[in-house]
Amino acid sequence: MPFVTTAHYSLLAALKHWGIDKSKVRIINLRISEIPAAWAGGNIDAAYAFDPALGRIKESGTVLTTSIEVGAWGAPTFDVWIARTPFSHANPDAVRAFVVTALTLIDAYRQAPAVFAADPGKLDRLVRATGAKTSDIPGLLAGNGYPNAMEQRRLLSGGYVKALADTAAFLKDQGKVDTVLPSYQSYATTRFLPDGGTR
Repeated sequence: MPFVTTAHYSLLAALKHWGIDKSKVRIINLRISEIPAAWAGGNIDAAYAFDPALGRIKESGTVLTTSIEVGAWGAPTFDVWIARTPFSHANPDAVRAFVVTALTLIDAYRQAPAVFAADPGKLDRLVRATGAKTSDIPGLLAGNGYPNAMEQRRLLSGGYVKALADTAAFLKDQGKVDTVLPSYQSYATTRFLPDGGTR
């Protein structure tokens, strides 16, 4: 897997959960795009990868765990949208409109994943936003969880903040940051969620 990524973070968490000493495993730094060829050539025995690489290697391999499962073991990872504080304070209506649009799409996907993933308009927008191939989008969508407004409110008040702290500790351990903060709560807000309060 690629070093200092969510895949790296999740792999270390999985090894810890399974009681495997990371020093007993040879971890190789490969770009996601390099993993399928290394797998096909027999140069690696395992990988922590995401689509499209995951789709290619699981054709001849066995999935041992998923990031959703690793998250349930206490090491969740998140894809997030971030707004700078001055921008969000100066443009609260725009941020709220963005949040409502995102939540509407999340609800549509959760209600009918197959229908959502087959909609040409939605696929085209996701291709433009992510740079992924159209054929990879359904797998990419299926590989994630999409919290609704209530779940996001709960995460932003606790679980996500803990994940930020754990990620900061991981980055410090990898030599990518010098210090970690005592709390990351100020980097999470429910203010722009519908009925999200004032924090």
